[in-house]
Amino acid sequence: MFVLDKFSGGTSSLIYGGGNGTWSKREQLGGDLNTVKYYKMRKEYDQAFKTVNNILNKDPEFSEALLIKAQILWEGFKNSAAAKGNLKKIIEIKKDKDEPFYRWASNLYDGLTEFEMQDLK
Repeated sequence: MFVLDKFSGGTSSLIYGGGNGTWSKREQLGGDLNTVKYYKMRKEYDQAFKTVNNILNKDPEFSEALLIKAQILWEGFKNSAAAKGNLKKIIEIKKDKDEPFYRWASNLYDGLTEFEMQDLK
């Protein structure tokens, strides 16, 4: 440990869990969000949906989790109405139209709306 501390600038305490614990709630939820992405990638939509809901129970305005939930609702369950509800929430949270999550949510919302319009024809 001493050698690692000397040559790594003291960062080994962070690697081995001795850090000061200054991670934000979002950073802490990032690991869970990676699990959701893994389930989604494997098309395990039920488990992905359950896990993303657990994240959103802890942080209801987590834009990245809302976006992934919308994708899961659409890709896994073909539920465009519920997906669009999550996208609307992102658009309300992120008012800056240049912000990436605003753009991504807006584009997916428009795509789902277009799909619904084609489906009605």
